[in-house]
Amino acid sequence: AVVSTQSTGEKGLVEAEKRRIKELLVRLEVENGDLTEVKTSNINTIEKLRNKMKEMGSEQEELLIECKASYRTRVRNLENRIAELECSMDETVEKGTETEK
Repeated sequence: AVVSTQSTGEKGLVEAEKRRIKELLVRLEVENGDLTEVKTSNINTIEKLRNKMKEMGSEQEELLIECKASYRTRVRNLENRIAELECSMDETVEKGTETEK
């Protein structure tokens, strides 16, 4: 037969300690679940922010391209207008020279 070396009081303390440890484990599991939910939520939020930043970057890039195209168009229009004015000025000078002759 197995002889117990623990008294009834010691057994009670051991059982109480086992219950306390089980309660702590349950509480830790609950807290771990909560932390996992928070982690998942944070990961989702980070992913949404990354996507939004990509969208904003794409929009800025499109605006920059449009701005450059608009600038090039305005420069071409100004160059054409300058060419027209130079031709007109040359014609005026030629007419003036012919009139003087």
